[in-house]
Amino acid sequence: AAMLAGVATGVLDSFADAVSRFVKRDRVFEPDSTRHAMYRERLAVYKSLFPLMHDTLAGLEKMP
Repeated sequence: AAMLAGVATGVLDSFADAVSRFVKRDRVFEPDSTRHAMYRERLAVYKSLFPLMHDTLAGLEKMP
């Protein structure tokens, strides 16, 4: 919000200027192919289970 306000009021020249002034990188995260494969497997299980649990989960929403 502060960057948007700074650009809108002319305090900052552009969004690129705002980012260069406020955003500092201290580390970079690289993709992990092993974890990606694990998450894809778990997502497949979730996708197969969700339709089976839909009615049960909907019932839980109605509970006080």
